[in-house]
Amino acid sequence: MFQKIKILSRKSTLSKIQAKTVAQKILSIYPNIKIDFHYIKSKADKNLNLNISQPNINGIGLFTNEVSKKISSGEYDLGIHSWKDYPIIDSESTNIRATIFREDMRDILFLKKNISHDIKIMTSSPRRRFALDKNLKKLIPINLNNISFKDIRGNIYTRMRKFIQDDSSDGLVVAKAAMDRLLKHESLDSPLVKQIHFCLKKYHSIVLPLSIFPTTPGQGALGIEINKKNHKLNKIVDQINVKSVFNNVNKERKILSKYGGGCNLELGISIWQKNNQTIKSIYGRTDKGEIIKSYETIYK
Repeated sequence: MFQKIKILSRKSTLSKIQAKTVAQKILSIYPNIKIDFHYIKSKADKNLNLNISQPNINGIGLFTNEVSKKISSGEYDLGIHSWKDYPIIDSESTNIRATIFREDMRDILFLKKNISHDIKIMTSSPRRRFALDKNLKKLIPINLNNISFKDIRGNIYTRMRKFIQDDSSDGLVVAKAAMDRLLKHESLDSPLVKQIHFCLKKYHSIVLPLSIFPTTPGQGALGIEINKKNHKLNKIVDQINVKSVFNNVNKERKILSKYGGGCNLELGISIWQKNNQTIKSIYGRTDKGEIIKSYETIYK
């Protein structure tokens, strides 16, 4: 039995919350294990000017690669990721072995009040841009003439701050799961929480429906990465794994892999359970220009 587990994640506030959430699950079963936390910055954290949606950097794990290397070398035991950031193609020496409960996987759109018929939305995601361009007019009671987009990078606090300060932008899209985790775990006096509450009070907010706004595979889920040779730790991690979530995310990733995978695709895929049924939503455009729209109950 392990006496100590070394957990590694990115250095952001959200990543630290995610690492500690996984640790709490392990300690609920193995209260005598000591857990050490370690944090590093990823390549994308260090270079905020990097365009993460460009095809030439697709799939190389800009937010995860540094953590994965240290798990592969055996320097650390577990790597904790936002699973949506993990490359579609698995590593030879490590893999995502488990996950825990999944937060709300949907996106949330903030819109400033008194918007005009021409609006600009801040997002760098090709998937979000495509879905908003095609579907936003159906959701808001304004006759929109034109929707344009502006690139934005940084953590959720940075993006909200830029949105608040940018008088030329009307909207901002973020993952609801990130907001939910921060609101659950950060104090009310935290600058992050204050920023979120400010946006919720000052602006309109729309939780985008998965039927026409499915998300990046793994959004809202945590990926627990482990060295494949670490068989003893595998057994511990297996006991906290939520199999239904684990299976759903792997199905999402498998579907996306058919189209090349990566954050440059204009394609969203979400699978979830509701009322004892499994629902699959796919919407977007492939890199070959094919429009895909599917919303159905699946049985396998």
